[in-house]
Amino acid sequence: MAGKNGGACANPKQIRTDVDCRAARPKFDKGAWSPAKISDVTGGGLYLFVTPDESRPGNAASKLWRMAYRFHSRQKTYSIGPYGTVHKTKVRPFLS
Repeated sequence: MAGKNGGACANPKQIRTDVDCRAARPKFDKGAWSPAKISDVTGGGLYLFVTPDESRPGNAASKLWRMAYRFHSRQKTYSIGPYGTVHKTKVRPFLS
């Protein structure tokens, strides 16, 4: 699957559709694969956290829905669930 950029897949900038969720990959930075945070187009702190698979470089080991928020001036993260089990349409009501 090696392409022009050394096997790194292009990540969507924001999650708009289910196709973007499936295409999400970890980011390749400074010669190593690292987790990627890909935000939802609606905002509100919702994002898809994509972790790399060590045995298959460039592929995602897990895709988790998370929401960033502040409580008493401290940054917090709420883990909603894995992509595939929890669909994006069920995740968005957490924003309201």
